[in-house]
Amino acid sequence: ITVQQALRMATCNGAYATFDEKERGSLEVGKAADMVILSANPYEVDPDMLKDIKVEELILSGKPYESAVTPLGKCIWRGCSQTTSTRKRRS
Repeated sequence: ITVQQALRMATCNGAYATFDEKERGSLEVGKAADMVILSANPYEVDPDMLKDIKVEELILSGKPYESAVTPLGKCIWRGCSQTTSTRKRRS
């Protein structure tokens, strides 16, 4: 299949399959602005390298997506910084 056909399958046809075509699947006025920022333009990449394209950013309803899963290091850092600031306020 062509790149254009693959992108249509993942966007317009995907929304149609889940009965969301009125809200999602293409960028149009009145629809949710769901999109991805890719590491490379799929139309300009050698077809053998398409598998190496990464999703750099995910935008859902026009807003950058933030995962509900927080990396362990970030949790530890947040916990340590809150503990430190709590101690300072008590002093």
